[in-house]
Amino acid sequence: ALQAYSQSFNDDRREAMRRIAKEYGLYFVVAQSCAYCHAMAPYLKRFAELYGFTVIAVTADGGSVDDYPNPKYSPAFVEQLGVISTPAIILAKPDEGIVEPIAYGFVSLKELEERIYRLFELEPGEPNYQVPRGG
Repeated sequence: ALQAYSQSFNDDRREAMRRIAKEYGLYFVVAQSCAYCHAMAPYLKRFAELYGFTVIAVTADGGSVDDYPNPKYSPAFVEQLGVISTPAIILAKPDEGIVEPIAYGFVSLKELEERIYRLFELEPGEPNYQVPRGG
């Protein structure tokens, strides 16, 4: 029974992540000089492909990383996002002005999934797309 529950929970979580990805995207703020950015890039790319997230890479120093070779260069936008270190992963729904930092530094795919999932306070099978503002 525990194994069945665990499988059901994981399936529900994956489906919830796919629903979130249909409404939200990710900003990936990198710097060419950042070793962690280079290490995180292939993991984020795999994560985005798994769930269907659109990732917009933004460079803080004008450089790039292999998996995101053409990032947008906008120091003003990086500052507007409040990024103080790279890599930074930010969940966003720009048309509604929602910008929520998810991670700074290298994080595992499991941790990235957990942070996004918790942000939406989802119970298995019960999507709730209310993103807390502020705080």
